[in-house]
Amino acid sequence: MRQSLLMMSSILAGLLGFIGYCWLLIDWYQDMKYGHYEREPLETIVESGVILAYCYVAFRFVQPKVNSLQTPDDSLSTRVNRSSTGWLGRLMMPITRTRLGSRLYRPK
Repeated sequence: MRQSLLMMSSILAGLLGFIGYCWLLIDWYQDMKYGHYEREPLETIVESGVILAYCYVAFRFVQPKVNSLQTPDDSLSTRVNRSSTGWLGRLMMPITRTRLGSRLYRPK
């Protein structure tokens, strides 16, 4: 019960943060469009700093999850039938990523 309450509160906090970020981004765009930042340069710095800070925090939150997806797991490629996955599924397989990486980057 306590774990589900914690999960729901973190989802709600993330949703409220995203809504606030979208509101701030729309406000930033409108202020740029109508020249509000020329009259108040301090507000430009503060709002731009908040937007950059949110992007940094979101990147730090997502980065471990992306890194855990990128670790090679051979059991995944043996469990999934290649013909049953689409092109995106085949692209995400560790064997395909290794092959693509060897073609795209060749150290001298």
